[in-house]
Amino acid sequence: MDQDLRHLEILTKAELIAEVQRLRACHRLTVEQNPSSQSDFSDANKVDRYENLETEFNELIDAVDSMNAAFILYDANNRFVRCNSLHKIYYPHLSDVYLPGTPRSVALRRHAEHLADLAPEFDIEAYLAKRDIYRGIPRPDEERQMTNGRWLSIREHLTSTGGLVTVRTDITDRKKSEAKQHESEERFRASFKSSHGIATITDIETGTFIDVNDAWLTLRGFEKHEVIGKTAVELNVWGSEERREEIVSELKLRGRLLNYETHAVTKAGEIRETIINAEVVNIQGKELMFLSGSDVTERNRFEKQLRRSQKMEAVGQLTGGIAHDFNNILGIVLGNLEIIQSLPPGDNKIAGRIDVARKAVERGADITHKLLGFSRKDPHEVRLVDINGSVNNLLDLVSKSLTVSIDIKTYLADELWTVEIDPGDFEDAILNLALNARDAMPDGGKLTIETANIVFDEEFVVHNPKASAESYAQITIRDTGAGMTNKVIDRVFDPFFTTKEVGKGTGLGLSMVYGFVERSGGFITIDSEIGKGSAFHLFIPRTIENATDLNDTKITTGKLPLGHEKILIVDDEEGLRDIVAINLGDLGYNTLVAGDGPSALKILEQERDIDLLFSDVVMPKFMNAYELAQKAHKRHPQLKILLTSGYDENLGEIENDDPFLIKLRKTQLKKPYAISELAIAIREALDEEL
Repeated sequence: MDQDLRHLEILTKAELIAEVQRLRACHRLTVEQNPSSQSDFSDANKVDRYENLETEFNELIDAVDSMNAAFILYDANNRFVRCNSLHKIYYPHLSDVYLPGTPRSVALRRHAEHLADLAPEFDIEAYLAKRDIYRGIPRPDEERQMTNGRWLSIREHLTSTGGLVTVRTDITDRKKSEAKQHESEERFRASFKSSHGIATITDIETGTFIDVNDAWLTLRGFEKHEVIGKTAVELNVWGSEERREEIVSELKLRGRLLNYETHAVTKAGEIRETIINAEVVNIQGKELMFLSGSDVTERNRFEKQLRRSQKMEAVGQLTGGIAHDFNNILGIVLGNLEIIQSLPPGDNKIAGRIDVARKAVERGADITHKLLGFSRKDPHEVRLVDINGSVNNLLDLVSKSLTVSIDIKTYLADELWTVEIDPGDFEDAILNLALNARDAMPDGGKLTIETANIVFDEEFVVHNPKASAESYAQITIRDTGAGMTNKVIDRVFDPFFTTKEVGKGTGLGLSMVYGFVERSGGFITIDSEIGKGSAFHLFIPRTIENATDLNDTKITTGKLPLGHEKILIVDDEEGLRDIVAINLGDLGYNTLVAGDGPSALKILEQERDIDLLFSDVVMPKFMNAYELAQKAHKRHPQLKILLTSGYDENLGEIENDDPFLIKLRKTQLKKPYAISELAIAIREALDEEL
């Protein structure tokens, strides 16, 4: 527009028109009086030059007339020279006064009278007096709304000869846009201030607070003047600079945060649990972080109390179930031992009674294994797994576990994403779901195993707290059985909850499945309809790396491996110490026994030729097996060590970043164990190179 205005200065050369006409008249008169003077008339060249300028001037007038802005030109004496067609459209009531030479005061009065016709209270004289202030000089730039509602931007400039150019540009669309933006900002500001949830606006790079709402100030214990202009680090809002950097990093990575759980710190230093939503907004080229959310400290505290109450109820149910099953098992073992005791030596019934007692013990060990699998929070042996390969490897075992009246089908997705899980737990989960489906189809049916790659959108994540915004490998076990009611579905993962007849199940199978999926970072859903069947959907987070083979290396043995080395057996259960000593003695080993850690250390100092320390993990609280192993290893670096345990939750967390302890926990022998498992584990430990 400024370039157009500079061009408009040439419009003052309208005087050229009058000058050209004057010269033409003089030339014509001279020629009539003296025809011979036509060729040497000195002003003829001037006429040519002026005519060229007139042509340029007319071309300029045409260009200006087509401008998307209205202009009007007055000369140095404040008389009308010219205006373009758009100006006439804006002011149609002045068309009869837009004549060359008309004083500007005439146009101003006519316009004032027009405004008075539209609004009788309009003061004509005051209007003219105000305009008279700017007689011959440009008015300041202004934006004015016309009577038809449209907005004009008005700018005035003096020409080089003292004339005045006024340019009017329609800015109605811009004004509407600004009004909408202002309205939006007002709504945002009102929502921001009155929101019951916390809300802040900060500089994303520096963490400087631009604004905070009252809810934030109340919860954090600050006054507003203490916050604005300060950084989150200065106010210790997040407890550490690293935590804020983590939030910003997640925000930049995802583009926005939804239901992000974190902690915040009040002015008094109290740590508060918070769920936040955040996004980046760009205002005037500056990136700001708009954060909203809610303080969930009290809600979480209530939920913990509720879970504690539910847990106690579950513990009562769990204890009853365990007591029932183990009383039965102990009854079987005790009864058979009494029968054996009453039989004469060499009676052929003894072997059968022993076999029945052994099976009861194996049943107890299986229940214990399931309980530990359900209660364990962390995966035991996590690695990359090809789910399709694992399912294919399990098909033979699954088919043998079902009846011939059940048809098994698989629909496995091509290029299924790999996952990072405990492969043994996964196999147990699939088998448990298959057995559950078998029991739901006593008269036969169809069992389907399906896999698929799944990516959830943000809306799903918002309504499913256990899901996260990432990709999943989905495994579905579908049956055509009896189906479940919603009431049953709500309790189906509870330990010892079962709909089967007494003696038909422990009620731990689905609890194990749930525990496995939770430990793997995933979640599980159920679709079921009475009379039509059920589908269990397992969602395991995708890993980007390539899968490894799922083939576990199994040790196959014919005869049990023997040995001659000296072994120190440490266990606080005298009966177990004696059994291990007898079994190892039968295998050729020399054995020593100790009932606790300090006693074991004394024996190690006295007997320097001991080759292996074999210790139970759970022992008297003043020294567990991990502490014993560390002390023994420090004093005797060449000593081989093997641990055994039926349950060692949290005991291995002592200096759990120590590779030595990690290895011991990974290679420990699980209780209860058969003599063959003991023989193989002892031999492997002795043969391993340090």
